[in-house]
Amino acid sequence: MERSRKPVDLLLDFLFVAVQVVLFIEGVYPADLFERNRKFGIAVSVCRHPDVCSYVRDHLTEAKEWFEEGKVEKLVIPILERSSGTVIRNYVFLLRGLRTPTRRLDETQVKDLEVHLRGALTRLMNMRRSTPALDTVTWDMVMFTSGVPLRQSWAAAARTETREIDPQSKSLQAIKEVDAGSTVALEVYLEESKTLEDVNVVP
Repeated sequence: MERSRKPVDLLLDFLFVAVQVVLFIEGVYPADLFERNRKFGIAVSVCRHPDVCSYVRDHLTEAKEWFEEGKVEKLVIPILERSSGTVIRNYVFLLRGLRTPTRRLDETQVKDLEVHLRGALTRLMNMRRSTPALDTVTWDMVMFTSGVPLRQSWAAAARTETREIDPQSKSLQAIKEVDAGSTVALEVYLEESKTLEDVNVVP
């Protein structure tokens, strides 16, 4: 059967998986809460805990209309010290463009977009897994938008709650740039304090 998907649906599927991969490589939860599944044609580590999966899925689904209307600037996954709330690292998914988000793609176009998104997942999976002491780190989801009404799952963040790292004390590390031509343009990168040990990405 020929597959027909919308760019916005493929992007949200990608973000759903990517958030779980970030939680895995950051050691937010024990490794045995994850299992290897094939997503976008590669084996990735996804969470087995239904509450975590529902939390991520529900938030992204609720924001779908914002993506369709071009009001989402970026999705950030902060990793924080549980005791102090200090941001250790930010995984940033910067949306450069989501063109014709609701137009159905034919099978060839779906495969092409999946190849581009697969590259970003591969880079994330190749990052070195952190092994913090149990319950010492936590995470959040922050979406930067323009001109959107609040929804049930999302709350407006005060300036001090946007989980941003001081520009004077952070370094940037590119993870992957996705440019799927007429569908999705996305930049994935890592922000972290200059005082922290570098995170390695395998080329």
